[in-house]
Amino acid sequence: MTRDMRWRTIDIVVAAALAVAFGVVFWAWNTVWEATKPVFVAAPPAQYIISGVWLIPAVLGGLIIRKPGASLFTELVAATVSAILGSHTVKLYKAATVSKKTEAAEWTRARRLGDEPVGTIELENHVVLTIKVVEGKDGHLEARAIFRREES
Repeated sequence: MTRDMRWRTIDIVVAAALAVAFGVVFWAWNTVWEATKPVFVAAPPAQYIISGVWLIPAVLGGLIIRKPGASLFTELVAATVSAILGSHTVKLYKAATVSKKTEAAEWTRARRLGDEPVGTIELENHVVLTIKVVEGKDGHLEARAIFRREES
């Protein structure tokens, strides 16, 4: 007996509902992950004991829906919901664009391009994000983000 492998509307709705629920769990679990960093300072790889939460929607999506791509769909939608709610990457983007907006506008008016950074943001693990405004092709202004690791 063969099963129908096409996605029905109910399959999409169930997968999406499961994914949105786990997107909220991901968002909350990011806080747990950050809060446990001091506990795992002595053995950083031990922190990955609690990383299994990020795998649950893929496993459940495949087990519940039983269609090709269900695991991938639920995992991607859950990660997207987590990012929309404000994961670390989105926070970094907001910090780089919103807080430096006025400074960048003043800096570009002065037309001091390329030499002086608009802003610098220190990230985890000695990584520094530097934002510069440079003159690009055809005289347009471009923002460049430069990631570098500082050795301590």
